[in-house]
Amino acid sequence: MADSIITKVNSYWDDKYDDDNDDEGYCDCDDPRPSRRDAAAQPPKVLWTACADSPFPKSVDPHPATGNVFVYRNMANQFRADDSSALAVLEHAVHTLKVYHVVVEGYTDCACIQASIEAAHTARAAHTDPAAPTTPLARWLAPLTVLAAGFPPPDSLRKRALLLVEQGVAVQVAGVVRALGALQPLDRPVHVHGLVYDLEQRELDLDVSVTVGGGGDEAGAAGAAA
Repeated sequence: MADSIITKVNSYWDDKYDDDNDDEGYCDCDDPRPSRRDAAAQPPKVLWTACADSPFPKSVDPHPATGNVFVYRNMANQFRADDSSALAVLEHAVHTLKVYHVVVEGYTDCACIQASIEAAHTARAAHTDPAAPTTPLARWLAPLTVLAAGFPPPDSLRKRALLLVEQGVAVQVAGVVRALGALQPLDRPVHVHGLVYDLEQRELDLDVSVTVGGGGDEAGAAGAAA
């Protein structure tokens, strides 16, 4: 199922974001405004979490029809145990909307990732604690900054950034799996997918996929975040 989602997303983006289309022309429907028909549509079956700094002009909905995907964004697409907003979104998606899939999407050249790497470098040079930031953005990005500080120096900054994107997605997937375990027992399997979108290639890659409930293997998330 995860491969099917990726194939549909890649195909849709390939059609809508080609070099001949601008960002505002990606919707080929006659009237892009929401309608009562859209409001009455079936509830979405996918919760898609992405970065608020995503370069896409609107929600990262892989299908042209409105309402197929429930989208949640924050800086660096983090899913944290201390974030009541993210936990509320997950609870609503799982128990009310009855989603079957939760997607955590990171992307290459993310400004939040670059900021975390720079903060880790600054803390290392100043011999300070990377987990002791002073601004709201730095505090929010602190988990990624700490993660970046623990990486060995790579061959290039780009490789370091890609590694942080991939590891960051794996950590968020593990967080979603833990949060699902804390919710009331699930009446169906919920599949959690970690994806990385390559801005240059305009393609999604599946990094990790874990099923929770219905006999799924929750141990996969821990291994992905290790």
